[in-house]
Amino acid sequence: MTYNLTVRREGAVFIIGGTGGAGSAIVRAFAKTGANIAFTYNSNETKANALVNELESEGVTASASKLDITDLQAVEQCISSVVKRFGHIHTVIYASGPMWDNTLQLADVKPSFMEFLVKTELFGFFNVISATKEQMRANKGVITVCTSFGNARRFDRDGQSAVPKAGLESMALYLAAEEAVYGVRANVVRLGWFNFGMGAIDKTEASLDDPGRAMTGGEAGAEALEWMTSRIRLGNRPGRGEELASMVLYLSSEQASYVTGQITCVDGGISL
Repeated sequence: MTYNLTVRREGAVFIIGGTGGAGSAIVRAFAKTGANIAFTYNSNETKANALVNELESEGVTASASKLDITDLQAVEQCISSVVKRFGHIHTVIYASGPMWDNTLQLADVKPSFMEFLVKTELFGFFNVISATKEQMRANKGVITVCTSFGNARRFDRDGQSAVPKAGLESMALYLAAEEAVYGVRANVVRLGWFNFGMGAIDKTEASLDDPGRAMTGGEAGAEALEWMTSRIRLGNRPGRGEELASMVLYLSSEQASYVTGQITCVDGGISL
């Protein structure tokens, strides 16, 4: 897919979660515009390095940083390194988020795991905003937050994802309102059911022994996939990464210079 959109070349796009399904699609979309890209990853260094090599082979300047966004000092150090290399940051994309157990109703989730989700999503993103605010204000920056269609339409056992992301959406809208005086724009993209992450269900076993892993394998996972896709109005299929990336790229472009404080669903109509 090609993109006829105007994206800034000077400075860098900073993408949180660049090796995930959503994040890697967004990274590749920005790469096609020639933008400089700095992305973070949680643990998969091999995948991150492979993505950097892929981008550099196409003439794109890119960097990858392992980052725990719940660690403010680490976030600040990461931002400082990116600015030192690229000069400034003009765009921040949040495309991260832990996996969760889609077999549990919200009230049955262990408090410790819910705390992990909220800390990772909400406080983690706030750390990023705190560390990049001067960059955003100085460069009329753009912030795009990827959340979930679960706050447009309620589905059983989706609360673990939707509740923290509701906080992300509120934060993004306040940023849009309060930071507009600096020329900063902030928008939200609600993801539907995509062919990655929770949508990439197979029959492998998983557990919640380690925070961030979800019990989505086996028959329950296959049934969930079939149930969800049957409710997608456009083609009864999961979305593709480039379909999400196109919207994120548009919101970050000069063509969207008058768009801020908006929540857009990219979900094939599942939220209708």
